[in-house]
Amino acid sequence: MPDTKKGEAFAKLVLRVWSDPDFKARLFSDPMPLLAEYGVETPPGLKVKVVENEPGTIHLVLPSAPKDVSLLQEEPIYTIQCAVCHSRDSCLTHHS
Repeated sequence: MPDTKKGEAFAKLVLRVWSDPDFKARLFSDPMPLLAEYGVETPPGLKVKVVENEPGTIHLVLPSAPKDVSLLQEEPIYTIQCAVCHSRDSCLTHHS
């Protein structure tokens, strides 16, 4: 699914969470079927934990460390930014 379609699917899911407390509770308890229902693809075997930011509080989610951190030494910041964003094109902020 193209990134635009993924974003739209996720946005629809979030809108539903905001307007439907029962749906939100189901998302927290068993997210995988609801993600699939909204077209949010997840790799087999992936565990998804749903968390919610609150006014005045956000969650800082760190990416998993690569097996060999020494490979990041050439361009560490760019490499880490892209690992966090999954691809240069899907980053929320633009790289200069």
